[in-house]
Amino acid sequence: MPAGVMTFAISKSSLVTLSRYLAQEFGKQGITSNILAPGLTETDANAYMPQEAKQQIASLTARGRVGKPEDVAGAVAFLASDDSNFVTGT
Repeated sequence: MPAGVMTFAISKSSLVTLSRYLAQEFGKQGITSNILAPGLTETDANAYMPQEAKQQIASLTARGRVGKPEDVAGAVAFLASDDSNFVTGT
């Protein structure tokens, strides 16, 4: 496993817990709390990574590949829209 992956995974799981807490705490006030936690996604931020490291991470995913920004865009648009007003804590 590439260095730093465990730390990143722990941080991401902490955000899930925080989102669920915020959803419970503020849901009755009409405030929603959700996170989007995709796996490795091709961006400028990870362009430095060796292709072998990306392939290793991709092999651990359900789809067996690295994500693309457009894979994430639809979920972002949905969560930012009024269509998601009942979705919270996810």
